[in-house]
Amino acid sequence: QLLPDLPPEDRLSAARRYLEAGLAPELAGNADALAGEACAVLAEPAFAEVFSTRALTEVPLVGQLSLDDGSSVDVSGQIDRLCVTEAAVLVVDFKTDRRVPDETEDIGEAYVAQLAVYRALLQEIYPGRAVRAALLYTARPVLREISQDRLEAALAALTAQSGGPVMDGSLA
Repeated sequence: QLLPDLPPEDRLSAARRYLEAGLAPELAGNADALAGEACAVLAEPAFAEVFSTRALTEVPLVGQLSLDDGSSVDVSGQIDRLCVTEAAVLVVDFKTDRRVPDETEDIGEAYVAQLAVYRALLQEIYPGRAVRAALLYTARPVLREISQDRLEAALAALTAQSGGPVMDGSLA
């Protein structure tokens, strides 16, 4: 969150300082590897849009999701990175999983459902703009954009559930 605002040559030492101050003693031996991983993500040209100055960090999102039975359910979450332009919106959720899916199709349904809900709420906030959703896996690093069709299918599955969507801890 803080590193993109620093000059590239200062990021690694800043990441190390941050980790050394915040890591539990039993994890302190991982500080160099974690700092290097974070800096590799920021250095990846494919992620330039995600870490541009127009991208917002840790954006709270609250709204209502309409269910097929006519009821609605309150949802809330926090978007890791949100990049809004005149034409489009890109929502990115960071994942620190050590096992990175080889293909977008291998991404777990819970992650896709989370992004589908974010996308649905953002479509209401930014009508007329394309809303794209992606996961940024920090371990490799790799950005996996979820197809619009898969997001729509995940949302349809959620809204069809009686009693509303059941989500992981990132959405209430």
